[in-house]
Amino acid sequence: MSDTAEAIAQARKAVEPDKPKHVLRTLGHSIREYKKASILAPVFVTVEGILEILIPTIMASLIDEGIGIPAEPLFRSDSVAACRPPSSSA
Repeated sequence: MSDTAEAIAQARKAVEPDKPKHVLRTLGHSIREYKKASILAPVFVTVEGILEILIPTIMASLIDEGIGIPAEPLFRSDSVAACRPPSSSA
């Protein structure tokens, strides 16, 4: 190799550190008792993301289509009378 090629190789080695060969194995030793939590955390974040998308969609369909029960019997005059506070007889 020429001196220039050696200088370039040394410069690259200084800038780019050696990458560990077994990154997952190294991380596995670091997390020890937190292995279960470290596996479940991304799963729960994924489920949360899916639910964050589904909930507004479900609410929009409930508003647009309803839940299948006619709303008229829910708003009778009897229910309004039941919500009034009792009158005092004094």
